[in-house]
Amino acid sequence: MLLASGPERFGGCMVLSVDDDPINQMVVENLLSPEGYKVEQAMSGSEALEFLKRTQTLPDVILLDIMMPDMSGYEVCQEIRRRYSAVSIPIIMVSAKGHPEHVMKGLEAGSVDYVKKPFHRQELLSRIRAQVRNREIFEAEMESRKVTEMLKRILPLSVVQRLQGGQSMIADAHDEVTVLFADVAGWLSTQSLSSRNTSDVVMVLNEMYAAFEKLLLKYQVFRVEHTGESYLVVSGHDGTSDHMRRMLYMAADMLSAVQQLTFPGGEPLHIRIGLHVGPAYAGVVGIDNPRYCVFGDTISVANALEARGFANAVHCSNAVYEGMRSKERDRGSAMFAPARKGMQAGPTIMDTFVYKVGNWEAALKQMEDEEREAEAADLEARENDEARKRAEEAAAAAAEEAAAATQRERDVLAAERRRAEELEAKLASLAAEKEAVEAQAQEARAQAEALQRRLEVEAAEKARLKALGVETVGARKRMQEAAKQYAAKVKSTARMMALYRDGQTVPPSQALGSALEGARAAVLAGLHPGAPSAGLPPPSIDASV
Repeated sequence: MLLASGPERFGGCMVLSVDDDPINQMVVENLLSPEGYKVEQAMSGSEALEFLKRTQTLPDVILLDIMMPDMSGYEVCQEIRRRYSAVSIPIIMVSAKGHPEHVMKGLEAGSVDYVKKPFHRQELLSRIRAQVRNREIFEAEMESRKVTEMLKRILPLSVVQRLQGGQSMIADAHDEVTVLFADVAGWLSTQSLSSRNTSDVVMVLNEMYAAFEKLLLKYQVFRVEHTGESYLVVSGHDGTSDHMRRMLYMAADMLSAVQQLTFPGGEPLHIRIGLHVGPAYAGVVGIDNPRYCVFGDTISVANALEARGFANAVHCSNAVYEGMRSKERDRGSAMFAPARKGMQAGPTIMDTFVYKVGNWEAALKQMEDEEREAEAADLEARENDEARKRAEEAAAAAAEEAAAATQRERDVLAAERRRAEELEAKLASLAAEKEAVEAQAQEARAQAEALQRRLEVEAAEKARLKALGVETVGARKRMQEAAKQYAAKVKSTARMMALYRDGQTVPPSQALGSALEGARAAVLAGLHPGAPSAGLPPPSIDASV
């Protein structure tokens, strides 16, 4: 039966969105409507139940939010499951919480899938499409023997039985499963394949996988997947308790089968096997080509054990060793040999063991060689470290010495600079002193010139005074005579003033001025014969006059 794909494939499909948040409802409608889905909305659990009660057409898928005010999503899911099977109405739980316990609680309540908010468009569409396709496949083909046989080949029998019982979504959380991870030891690399004939490679792989398929049936374990060189097998997913022992036997027989295979020309084939036991999640994914997938840290650890394993040997975790020892006691301990200590395997660090089958002794020898190489490499690294430290110390000492030498050179340069500055200061001082001396010399020259002029003046004055001294005696005589004349004039003036008082009309000031001027001129003429009289002070007059 062929199913269409794309929006036209889901045209007319109804999705019931149950969420009390209008924004989330709008987001769902905007995502689904363009893809051809008809979206019905319920704002609470009770509204959703009422819708299912009165509707004539059941929705193809229900998107059910966990956190709602009146009824939780789990309660609504349980109520719907009491009325309708998972095949009739697949329920996808919706929540912002993504912890495994929430997922498991939703699955236990009757949901078939889980999607986390905020929505990723492609994820939401893919999950809804998956549920629609699941229901169509199981409704149309589950009763077909051909489909049943096909499912038995691609899915574990326990899963097929659950699907036949009407469960459309398989999602399990297992407390303990045993995981075997095998890998063809490096021979399928590009470089190796380039030197081999393709038909030879395919022939060897076909023989190897044919042998492995027989072992799967013999030990009732399930091959999850294989890709050319890798082979993943799981046991315990079906609830059996002896899954660890069966997987160990499976691993031993796988080594025996591989040791019987060779390439044309006689070159042997080698595989590495990693074995771990622990919790895991499992489920069926895909519609047209459904696959049973197992995921979780247990697979990562088994993969790491294989990657750090040995050719044609089984590399086991500490959990496998402890599990077998608790079941088999002394015999369980004797089945293993200690391998790597403190190995990083996935997210954990553990001690590992080699199962005593296949080339386990060669594996231990290889490990010893690796340890010696590691010790040698570690020693070399330490020596390199010490050499590097010595080189760094020498470089540091050289740097310190260079710094000290540089500092000394700087000190010498600083001292020379200070001496140069002192010399410059001295030169400046000498230049200033020179300028001062020159100024003093200039001043001395000026003073000498002034003194010379003064001496010349004094000499001239002395000569003049000398000449004047000759005239002094005659001048004294003339002055005495002039004084007498002046006194006579004064007396005459006094008489004139008296006459004026007696009624004379001549202004006494004019007569007096003329008389005094004449007397003054006479005196000056006596002192300096031939000199002008203007501007000279009048001679003193006897008070008696």
